[in-house]
Amino acid sequence: MAGLGIFAAANPLYAYALERKWLHIERIKLTFASLPKVWNGLKIAHFSDFHLGFFQEIDRLRTVVEKINLEQADLICFTGDFMDHSVGSNEAKTYYDEAVSVLSQLATKQRFAVLGNHDYAIGPPFITDLFEKAGFQMMTNRSILLTKNDVPIKIVGLDDGLNGRPEPMHAWGMVPEAEFTIFLMHEPDFGDYVGRNPWQLQLSGHSHGGQIRIPLIGALVVPPLGRKYIDHLYRIDDDKYVFTTRGVGTTKLPLRYLCRPEIAVIELYSGEGKS
Repeated sequence: MAGLGIFAAANPLYAYALERKWLHIERIKLTFASLPKVWNGLKIAHFSDFHLGFFQEIDRLRTVVEKINLEQADLICFTGDFMDHSVGSNEAKTYYDEAVSVLSQLATKQRFAVLGNHDYAIGPPFITDLFEKAGFQMMTNRSILLTKNDVPIKIVGLDDGLNGRPEPMHAWGMVPEAEFTIFLMHEPDFGDYVGRNPWQLQLSGHSHGGQIRIPLIGALVVPPLGRKYIDHLYRIDDDKYVFTTRGVGTTKLPLRYLCRPEIAVIELYSGEGKS
């Protein structure tokens, strides 16, 4: 591993031309005592931080959609930063139609998204309209119930924690409580600030896993509200997890090292399902 670090440091071309494009499918299976048995085996495809316009174009989005469709997930969740802050409003408009067309090709109908801090540079109305046209439900300070055989689970989403106005009490209070809640939020650390509003699985992005990681050191730079739950899976207690994806794109520097871009496929099981 150290030898690879020396190689990458001496050859930034690897971080730019190879690892940055080397998309990984991260597979996770989690068991929850609170997940109703009828929802046993629920499969979620989670992606985040595409950063369209910063060394990421529509062809890359098409690849992501194709890979997600191969997974045949029950739910698709996107957790913010669809376009990079460096994209101007006129450039963003040139992406609109193709982005809607490609995202609309996702085979799973249950699609949910929240805004990220970069989306505020483009404008929440623009990003919201784009995702809604593509068949996503925007979960900006909202909650809904999904039912299977009349048994509900709850999906909650909050506005971006850096540039938006998250309203946990309002979001959780929109629909009745359920035994199991999936919480969508761009910034992973914000889960510590939602008070007593219950959730069992939080899905976030934002940190990119640091983008550049060094052996024995870890991520060199991580953003505000992405410094505690930086990368992958964190067990909060026996029935509560935060999962932070490394995301698909990059920002500021078009480099990744020991931190491959990823799509997460998360399977959920009830207490009597798989561990």
